[in-house]
Amino acid sequence: MSPLTRYVLIETVNHLPIFPTVSGFHIGINVAASHFRDGVLLHDLNHVWFSAQPAQQLVIELTERDTLLEMDYNIVEALHQKGVKLAIDDFGTGNSSLSWLEKLNPEVLKIDKSFTAAIGTDAVNSTVTDIIIASLNA
Repeated sequence: MSPLTRYVLIETVNHLPIFPTVSGFHIGINVAASHFRDGVLLHDLNHVWFSAQPAQQLVIELTERDTLLEMDYNIVEALHQKGVKLAIDDFGTGNSSLSWLEKLNPEVLKIDKSFTAAIGTDAVNSTVTDIIIASLNA
């Protein structure tokens, strides 16, 4: 985990008391795909996030522009088992494909605005967006 990401995680935990604890409230932290290559992400989350026993739901947000090929999917599975949700940001702009959705099993998919901004005005982008949504609902 990069020093900046670790700092954000620690500061977030330090400020947990000011965040709402209502059901459905979550805290998202952006993490690069490269953080999934070794056990450091899981180690840091165990020692910083989970040791604080937060009431808030953690969402790890992965930018889809990152290279997903080098990820250790065992870490993704371990995070899912701990109740951490995975979000993919900017979907449709980078290196992944619909097959990555099966491997990552994200709870949240943020389709890039280049597709969603054109809904209703651009038939191709509207169709692509419809296909992505339909495949996720299947």
